Amino acid sequence: MMKEEQKQHRQKIKEWYAIMLPELKKDTRIDPYGINWTKYFSPIEHMAWSVIRQIGIPLYPEYPAYGYYIDFADPIKQIGVELDGAQFHNVKKDMDRDLILWKRGWTIIRISGKEMNGIEVDDINDEILDMEADGYDPDEVKSAKDGLIDTWINKTGDGILHSIAAVYYEHKNGFMTCVDQEDLREALKQHSFLPLLK
Repeated sequence: MMKEEQKQHRQKIKEWYAIMLPELKKDTRIDPYGINWTKYFSPIEHMAWSVIRQIGIPLYPEYPAYGYYIDFADPIKQIGVELDGAQFHNVKKDMDRDLILWKRGWTIIRISGKEMNGIEVDDINDEILDMEADGYDPDEVKSAKDGLIDTWINKTGDGILHSIAAVYYEHKNGFMTCVDQEDLREALKQHSFLPLLK
């Protein structure tokens, strides 16, 4: 994207959120499609947006906060998700940025591009169903399921976003209902430079 086009896009985002923020503060879900976000998304942002919309959590794209744009954020709960593609990831700058936001009450969860490309919840369900259909011992199925869930929660963007939904929005479904809340919080801690504030 050219600098002038990006500048215009960012200005449009600021104006849109200035109009929508009062509605968000009323805890009203707003239609996030007032801007054509996908035109500007990277491939990993497309994947994350798809999961966020599927889960139904109120994380909005490119939220402006204290001179930064958070990839996906809930300005009411002050939870942000940053997607770190290898091309634009600078650990020192990211840590400095997260510290500034953290001092202002934000919790930032980071997901790498590699994690965003990881297995999805449907893949785990399919694997478990295949094992059951193939007549595996129930203990083997349970052990495999526990291992797959642990990997999914800790090492995939899909799992991390579902963990955010469960921890911050009490939105648990499927096998997430059998995962301990503390395990989910621990997974999120591993994806933040700083302590979780909430």
